[in-house]
Amino acid sequence: MELSVLLPHVTFELVFIGEELPEWSDKERFFMQEKHGRVTLINPGLTSEKADKRSVRVRGYRRAYCTLQGVKPDLVIGFKPSILLHESWLSTLPRLQSLNVPAYFCEASELSCEGSLQVMSQATGGTLSSRVINPFHCPLRVTRGGNMLPWYSNGFIFHLMYKAVVNCQRSAVAAHPADPPTRAEPANPAPEPAKLSRKERKAAAHNLPCKRK
Repeated sequence: MELSVLLPHVTFELVFIGEELPEWSDKERFFMQEKHGRVTLINPGLTSEKADKRSVRVRGYRRAYCTLQGVKPDLVIGFKPSILLHESWLSTLPRLQSLNVPAYFCEASELSCEGSLQVMSQATGGTLSSRVINPFHCPLRVTRGGNMLPWYSNGFIFHLMYKAVVNCQRSAVAAHPADPPTRAEPANPAPEPAKLSRKERKAAAHNLPCKRK
């Protein structure tokens, strides 16, 4: 809502995608707006109230992102995606790479970030940025048995670094450089000079006139 206030000329739309969303949210459309100092979520199908200019559009899809057909997003954010635990990411990550869309993810531990790196490398050949502590993470530590690693909800944040696409045409040109241009022969080549005798060559060297016999 803060962005809609700062940028009133821009229409914002939030699209929530995931197999764990509630069933009632699938393909539903809402708009979120501030009213009487409170932020409310309104279903336009259940009310005649119209959205104002600062409303944020909200949509939900109860499915994996790789199965969704839609327009290219401007930004992708994933909260606790558990990339290592869901096979659908093997299809979702290549699609994000093909769209070349900025994508940021939050995980609960550094161990989860390492697992995400392995899946990213396997699925796309790309990598991840250095993980940093999310300044907006939940301050309460999550207790996990078996190790004493720090676990916090959305504790670490990183972004996807896609594999660079090589220009095949440019590589082919570099591998097979063009042949150097050949020199064009003149249309009327100049006649070869007449061969001089030994006496004539000697006279020319002394710049003396010489008569042929």
